[in-house]
Amino acid sequence: FALKDGTEMRQSAVFSYASELSIFLGEVFGSISELLTTFYDCAPNDWRKPWIYENKGEGEIRIHGPCLNILGASTSAWLIRCIPPSEMEGGFSSRVIFVVEKDPPQKLVAWPEIDHASEGVRKKLIEDLTRINELVGSMAVTPDAKDWYTKYYNEQRTALMKATDLRFSGYYGRKTSTILKVAMCLSVADSDSLVIEEKHMREAQRLLDDLEVNMFDAFGASGDNASSPILRKIWTTIKRENEISHAELLRIHWRDVDHRDLIGLMETLNNMGAIRVFKQGSKVIYTPSDKEVRL
Repeated sequence: FALKDGTEMRQSAVFSYASELSIFLGEVFGSISELLTTFYDCAPNDWRKPWIYENKGEGEIRIHGPCLNILGASTSAWLIRCIPPSEMEGGFSSRVIFVVEKDPPQKLVAWPEIDHASEGVRKKLIEDLTRINELVGSMAVTPDAKDWYTKYYNEQRTALMKATDLRFSGYYGRKTSTILKVAMCLSVADSDSLVIEEKHMREAQRLLDDLEVNMFDAFGASGDNASSPILRKIWTTIKRENEISHAELLRIHWRDVDHRDLIGLMETLNNMGAIRVFKQGSKVIYTPSDKEVRL
């Protein structure tokens, strides 16, 4: 494509959709994660210098301006299984925005149909995306947006140094860059000006902050402790029931844990401040505490 000054540039922008992300990621880690990371970072960042791969059998492959985006779908359980804990601390996973939906849709539709109004929205969306695809040039940032980002950048770096959960250090370390990318999307969705305003920065931060709660919940049981998954399952049961006896909890999770180990796990939850324990006659009762605890 050509810039406004007539300069021609070469770019290889690719959008990939994986309906079963777990299968795709199963092939990624340990094989091509480094390659995908390179393409995500659009390296080398000069369209004149192509990414080069040499193979004796196939010869030389050159890609000018690689830019890769992936949209994938998966269940939380499969996602945890196919992403090693080591990958959660950086690398490819730090470049992923995990959108996790825990609650079912409020309105269930057995036979969804596209009505006239929905078709109109679909047509306008296609027109808008086509127009966005035609935009060419560098993005500019307003002074207010620069000031906001500078302040947020410094605060985020300070918070990162104090972080205790290393699994998400990669995500947090790249969050400032992710905000810029999301802000760019919001800008072009807003107008053709190619200008990032403070409102785009703030909205990008809000969108990511909203996603993080469920994202952390989805990976809460991911770690080196073998008891983490069952601890999380038990914690989820207690939150769902709000009040449950030790005997009933054991009846629900006897396939996962025996009586002695369950006592140890409940002590762990109690020491973390996640639950309250009290006696009701001869029964031991568990209820969620008022503290906000993330597992």
